[in-house]
Amino acid sequence: MNIFRNTTILTLAALLLLGCVACAQQRVVGQTMPTHCNTRAIQGAELQIPASPSLLYAKSESLLNSGDIAAATELLQRAVEIDDTSSYLWTRLGFAQWEQGEVTLAADALQRARQLGNDTEESLFLRALLHIYHREYAEAKSALQQVVQMNEENIRGLEILAGLHGQDGEYRDAILALDKIIMHNHHDMDAIHLRSRCFAAIGNFTSAIKDLEVVISTIKEESLYRELARLYRAQGDEKREFSIYEEGLKLFPESCLLRKAIADHMLITGLFPSGEAYLWKGEEPWCPEIADTMAILYIHEKRYLQAMASIKQLIAGEASDKGYYLKGLIHEALNEDILAREAYANIPNGSHFFIPANLRVAEILAQSSTDDAIKKVEEIIAASPKTPEAYLFLADIYGRVGQIQNTEATLVRALAIYPNSTEILYTHGFLLSGSGRTGEALTIMQQILLIDPRHCEALNFVGYHDADRGINLKAAQEKIEMALARCPEQAEILDSLGWVLFKRGKYEQALQYLQKAQERLPHERIVALHLAENYEKLGRYEAALAIYRQLLHGDAKDTVVQQKIARCEGKIAAPSSRKMKK
Repeated sequence: MNIFRNTTILTLAALLLLGCVACAQQRVVGQTMPTHCNTRAIQGAELQIPASPSLLYAKSESLLNSGDIAAATELLQRAVEIDDTSSYLWTRLGFAQWEQGEVTLAADALQRARQLGNDTEESLFLRALLHIYHREYAEAKSALQQVVQMNEENIRGLEILAGLHGQDGEYRDAILALDKIIMHNHHDMDAIHLRSRCFAAIGNFTSAIKDLEVVISTIKEESLYRELARLYRAQGDEKREFSIYEEGLKLFPESCLLRKAIADHMLITGLFPSGEAYLWKGEEPWCPEIADTMAILYIHEKRYLQAMASIKQLIAGEASDKGYYLKGLIHEALNEDILAREAYANIPNGSHFFIPANLRVAEILAQSSTDDAIKKVEEIIAASPKTPEAYLFLADIYGRVGQIQNTEATLVRALAIYPNSTEILYTHGFLLSGSGRTGEALTIMQQILLIDPRHCEALNFVGYHDADRGINLKAAQEKIEMALARCPEQAEILDSLGWVLFKRGKYEQALQYLQKAQERLPHERIVALHLAENYEKLGRYEAALAIYRQLLHGDAKDTVVQQKIARCEGKIAAPSSRKMKK
């Protein structure tokens, strides 16, 4: 995503590309033009202008400031006719011609100016504008860098330079340019906002949040609250994300987008049983456009009649692909497969929901015929080869029927098209791990971390792997803590952190994480074993024994658990036997 596309800097750059900035560049030499040019005719046109280049130049500057670019250009042309050896006059003529949209003439004037003298700050700036016009962005950046080296207070040059760096994804260089702008003007909210987006682009969410909070303290806009909330989500702070949405909603109580964001947040995190209160006003939805969120909310809560009512609102006015897709999901949930397929059939090819809808059809087919489901997914892939979700779905179908070789072959096909897809890589790595090919799986997880160093599952996998083997324990703990900060609700990561603390002999610290993991995954054998072993280390043999016995109840032939039970029973009986000997 290009974070500069909707900024004031790109607006300026777009104007420059069109050669239509009639009053944007005068500040380059320390003189300021009005932001909006109020063009006026030359008053006293009958006045005789002395044939002196200096007076002609002075009058042209006055005309430029008043917005009469054509008259100023005419005077500058007369000036260079009298004295064609002035590099500065030719440069000023070039700017005037540029502002009139006469790009070729401006380039010719600049070329003449360069022949007569060394590059100046102003001529370099004009050269940069011409390079931008011809989309020679590398050359434009080079010229602008020379401009700001000559004058670090050339704010316009810094703004455009930051914009060019941003367009090329050179966010750190853009930050350096924006730093200089902000240093000269601590209240430049546009520059601070852009710097926030640059920080976010490089994963420095703490700095991005700090900058955006400065902007919000001055500018109260609904979109800024949504942007700030998303930054907190990226940082893994879901509670703060929710509070930001609520703060914004207090200022903008009619905002459909904030209400939709709150409901979506609750659906994703599962922190609240219902987002209904945030979406409804009395008996009617706050905003018709969030009917889809209402439907998703009700589907999540298995309130299908209410969900269908919301969808009818969604598709009442005109056909809605999303509405038909959600309608199909409801019919599926009600085991009305024929009606579900009819709903999905309303979604045309080319729609964003076409592939998901056809994958749902494949899921329906899979209930009765794996072969038909596979055939359907292969049809989707043939029609749209670049469909990663189709490959993942096909791999899942093969996995359900135990065709592991076909599962892996499908994932390898997908990786040939999407070699850097962390989702496909992780699925492949998880498959290899489950097949006992731990070394290969670990290699893939390391590859994922090169692509996304904050990938929760990969961090957890690598960290847990080292913890379980008792190696690199400090580094393993750091990885798992990083994963937990990003994904605090994942019970598997809580278990991993507890286990690495256990391995490091920090049994009291480990206990809280292992207990939380066991509460969220009460039927997970390995989680229960970790907690029981930690209880043993703390001398809480009765608690450990209770877990072991419960595990043995599920599998009476589990010899490992039988040995652990015997060990705990021996520890419990030992004090009594010693007391009897005395």
